[in-house]
Amino acid sequence: MVVDTDVHQGNGTAAIFARDSSVFTLSLHQEKNYPVPKMQSDLDVNLADGTGDVFTVSYAISEITPGGASVLTLANTFPTDSRCLARDAQNNFYLCGINQVERVDGQTGAVTAYAGTGVSGDSGDDGPATAAEIDYPQALGVDAQGNLFIGGDDGLREVLAATGQIKTVAGRGENFDPGFSGAATEAGFGAVTSLVVSPAGNVFFGTADREIREVKTAAALRL
Repeated sequence: MVVDTDVHQGNGTAAIFARDSSVFTLSLHQEKNYPVPKMQSDLDVNLADGTGDVFTVSYAISEITPGGASVLTLANTFPTDSRCLARDAQNNFYLCGINQVERVDGQTGAVTAYAGTGVSGDSGDDGPATAAEIDYPQALGVDAQGNLFIGGDDGLREVLAATGQIKTVAGRGENFDPGFSGAATEAGFGAVTSLVVSPAGNVFFGTADREIREVKTAAALRL
């Protein structure tokens, strides 16, 4: 599933996957904006001029399997800025919002704040994730223990499932050498734009510097 939220329609995404039935495309955009005419996504949500940052919309979160599709439909209030999604083993979903991450209960569809206050920043380490500031989250991943990794302008951070506390895993350091190998928090790099968690719990992430890095969690969080 590809979710495109922007002032203009995600026409490029719609065109790329127009003939690929395995990918569901959703575009949320201003109705009276580029392009004219618009491409057809699987679901287009046209927003009127003056629409605020938060609105109510029915989302379809789909899991495509070799034998077909299993669909969970949620009707709740989400931030319009939901640009990334992750799922844990209990079928709960996590969505990037505006300087915030929200959790969608896989059974009830209830939405709760999971990390961030909506204010841009990088404060709050070693405290409750819901009281911390996070900066423009762009990538999410969940490990086998249910810990949530958040990538954004404030580096790579982790919300511990057992306690709900947040900590910095990598970044915000002063060593910008691409070949740096050492304590992950001593490394410096651009915004984290994508990430994946391996079965062993190591985190691979891409940055705005066009690098791919790995945090080895079993080695005391070292790059």
